Amino acid sequence: MYRRDGWGFYRRWNEVDWEAVPERATLTELQRAAMGALADAAEPAVLVVREVGRSAPVVEAALRELREKGLVESHTEPFFDSEYDNDQAEWWKLTDEAWDLLGFIKSPRYH
Repeated sequence: MYRRDGWGFYRRWNEVDWEAVPERATLTELQRAAMGALADAAEPAVLVVREVGRSAPVVEAALRELREKGLVESHTEPFFDSEYDNDQAEWWKLTDEAWDLLGFIKSPRYH
């Protein structure tokens, strides 16, 4: 299924045609992985780091780059985890612009 502007709608992450749209093609593998970690719900940075499997400074830099592009946003709120020593964490989520760029329809349950 395709929108009138030629950008497709996708149902699964592995269906995204990263080369179909110039703005998508410029995303690095790390940025794509970080966005994939946020596809189901907002997540604290520590969980994005775990899912992506890279060092925290590297993943957090990618998240900041995505924020500069307007594709993610963040806020601070409590997070409790046995492996995490702080109860305040930076939580990240995809923006509406990211949903449009990725070709997904954002679930009304996404938060």
